[in-house]
Amino acid sequence: MEDKYSKILKWAYKKKVFLEKELFNKFDLNNELDRRWYLDVFRGPVNNDDCLIKICDSKNNEHYCCLSAKGIAAYKELAKWYEKPLGIIVITIVAGVIIGGILFWLRWN
Repeated sequence: MEDKYSKILKWAYKKKVFLEKELFNKFDLNNELDRRWYLDVFRGPVNNDDCLIKICDSKNNEHYCCLSAKGIAAYKELAKWYEKPLGIIVITIVAGVIIGGILFWLRWN
């Protein structure tokens, strides 16, 4: 099961630019504790490239956000971790089918 951190990174990467309140609604970050977690993990104390998500623009008291270079790197690292288990699963299934076929053939011949 994916954690909220992974889901937010994937979503932000796909969206490119998004309203911060859109992110809050999408991931149910509606109470103070959840928003504090988001700010600590993704935004940090200063809006710069050390953050994972940064404010790209502000209009009418709304924050338009995007992944920073650090956020994009974190997403790509996360994507690598999700690809590895998938490859192992595919190899395991293929090996199981091949071994099963060989055993079936040996049994009936």
